[in-house]
Amino acid sequence: TVDFHGVTKALLADGFDVFIEASAHPVLTASIEESLEEADASAVVLGTLRRDEDEQRRVLLSLGEAFAAGAPVDWTALTDIPSHRVDLPTYAFQRRRYWLEPVQAGATDAAGLGLEGLGHGLLGAMVPVPDSDGVVLTGSMSLRSHPWLAEHAVFGTPLLPGTAFLHMALRAGAEVGAGAVEELVLEAPLLLPDENDVRLHVSVTGADESGRRAVVVRSRSGEDWIVHARGVVAPPVDDGPGVTVGAWPPAGAEKVDVSALYEEFAAAGYDYGPLFQGVRAVWRADGEVFAEVELPRGGGDGFA
Repeated sequence: TVDFHGVTKALLADGFDVFIEASAHPVLTASIEESLEEADASAVVLGTLRRDEDEQRRVLLSLGEAFAAGAPVDWTALTDIPSHRVDLPTYAFQRRRYWLEPVQAGATDAAGLGLEGLGHGLLGAMVPVPDSDGVVLTGSMSLRSHPWLAEHAVFGTPLLPGTAFLHMALRAGAEVGAGAVEELVLEAPLLLPDENDVRLHVSVTGADESGRRAVVVRSRSGEDWIVHARGVVAPPVDDGPGVTVGAWPPAGAEKVDVSALYEEFAAAGYDYGPLFQGVRAVWRADGEVFAEVELPRGGGDGFA
């Protein structure tokens, strides 16, 4: 048995505060961070190389990150050019940034533009469409304005989780009394660029005879709009009290080992950062799956 978690705990107990994963791609850093969170400890977790990145540049960046975290780095081993140390300024650092900070996308007051504010985690404003009794919800996002989205990646490329499309459809439908999603088909992934903002556009049509409405989720970061999801929303149906489970875990259920779940995902190319690692326990019984899912600390602002 490797006992990776136990070794990490022992190292933390011994006072180690910098962890560097020397590998072709840092798939274990998430597991180390999870151990840090469990132990309520403070440490720096770094990699060396990353898939699909220039190796020399990535190693130098990783060395810089380690040096900034307090790890000793022998820079003289990297160059044959004679060099000498330069003293830092003798005045005290005031910890005030000289450079102007860019204005975050979505910071403009929606009411001042004739829109209705939403307070949603991704969507900032709504525009009613009076002629059709529909609505259009808009927003803007990027890895600069929503850096936590970088924790959800496939083969190293950050992309918007599929549940985000579901959540946007739910919110859009709720604005017109159709807060139940009957159907949602994902047509294309939404890749998140490093720099450019992505504009979001969620439209809901007027209701048909049964109260159902079509919903479409689009985005644009260049010239063309891309359709990511289409579906149908409808007024919620009251089916009475929800299903209750008499005993937990369910009687006769077989517990599933999920201790290596996210390591297995990472090995398959699916990288989930700490914010997206919510599965705590899983059981199977009679063809059904029962799971305990917990929202990590610091997540969920602006979302259901």
